[in-house]
Amino acid sequence: FIIDPQSGEVRAHREFDREERATYTLMVEATDDGAANRLSSTAEITIEVEDENDNSPFFPFPYMLARVFEGSPIGTHVFTVPATDLDSGVNAEVTHSLLSMEPAEIKFHLDPATGDITVAGSLDYEIPLHRLYTLTL
Repeated sequence: FIIDPQSGEVRAHREFDREERATYTLMVEATDDGAANRLSSTAEITIEVEDENDNSPFFPFPYMLARVFEGSPIGTHVFTVPATDLDSGVNAEVTHSLLSMEPAEIKFHLDPATGDITVAGSLDYEIPLHRLYTLTL
């Protein structure tokens, strides 16, 4: 930080990244120009770096495997997709969406807020197309 000695204006001499450091604490001193007896005072200033939406959400693994038993009732929890965003506040809120499902029959539901995948249709292992589903998020 740079402090203008005349105006007291505090300026940054570089860009900040909240994910590296979220707060800074400065001790500043103001001194008068008294000829016989110079007086001063100090103050502590805490600067909080606000978040900028500069990080994309990410998954810890590019491929994930989940298993569920055939005949599981609708609503059975299968898996929670672990998506993370390093930003904070609303910038860190992640919305999940299902881009495709193979085969295309609606057999699973993805909760956009939580990333929970649940059974949404009947599953039958004896039908070859019902043995393996690929969900793309």
